[in-house]
Amino acid sequence: MTDSIGGRGLNARSGRLVGGFNVAPTASFAAPSRILSGIESPQFDASGSSDPDNDPLSYAWDFTSDGNIDANGQTTTHTFDSTGSYDTTLTASDGSVSDTETQSVTVQTPIVDDFERGNVDPWEAGPKDETDGTNATAGVDTNRVFEGTYSFKFKCADSDSHNVVHQLTTDALTTRPVKGDRFRFTTKTVGDPKDYTAQLGRVDSNNQIRINLSFQDSAFAIQKQVDGTFTTIDSVSLSLPLDAWLTTEADWGEDDTLTATLTDETDGSELASVTGSVPDLSGEFGIIGTSVGSEGSGDTGHWTDRIEIIG
Repeated sequence: MTDSIGGRGLNARSGRLVGGFNVAPTASFAAPSRILSGIESPQFDASGSSDPDNDPLSYAWDFTSDGNIDANGQTTTHTFDSTGSYDTTLTASDGSVSDTETQSVTVQTPIVDDFERGNVDPWEAGPKDETDGTNATAGVDTNRVFEGTYSFKFKCADSDSHNVVHQLTTDALTTRPVKGDRFRFTTKTVGDPKDYTAQLGRVDSNNQIRINLSFQDSAFAIQKQVDGTFTTIDSVSLSLPLDAWLTTEADWGEDDTLTATLTDETDGSELASVTGSVPDLSGEFGIIGTSVGSEGSGDTGHWTDRIEIIG
């Protein structure tokens, strides 16, 4: 598109003569592939714009198509306060004529899941019982709520070892943690559980990384699985409190370094921190609740209240 500022120029995109010898610029910009509302200020880059006459260009940005200029400059950042689809327009001008480019950008919620819809969809593959497939249950509950109305419950009804697995399908949720994110999840125990795990992703079908809260082994750890065997990358020994909301905050660095910090929400105290180098992961993010009890010991399990990206 070419406007009539200065009344001259040939638009390089349309080939339309508008007077004089000045050739209008071509506006072009790169938008981030993922934008999270409220917590991110991603960069928009107009360095792909050009001017056939090599005239210096100015850049004006309208991020929400309201007709107002929100920013100037070849590169800029912007924070979207609400989710949704926005038409973002760049205007590149050489001072006499200009060109615009508009792209639609999608702004997602930073909440991976808070279970406030009152069901466990779209989590898959659960519950799964390692012994007889009958005693593990999962659902939502209002009795153990850290934030909001609902919490997601993994529960084993009685004896032996029961592995309750819930994992996101590849396209189930719009938002999921990726490399470069800081994210957190909050959990609370029921009865006498064994382990609670957040699986970050897979290098391949036999190689994954997980953050593990081991109530049985009294440890907080980053672990790597290869061919079904877990090895510990970093671990802190401690007695994990039962029946308390525990928040794990993880910083998944662009350099493949993972740091996880465990906090007791009762008093805000930091309980442990672990760090280690992890491979470039892909695939699914999941939560695995593993519980163990003795015959007649009653319910064991965990609640998960909120999983969210925080930066």
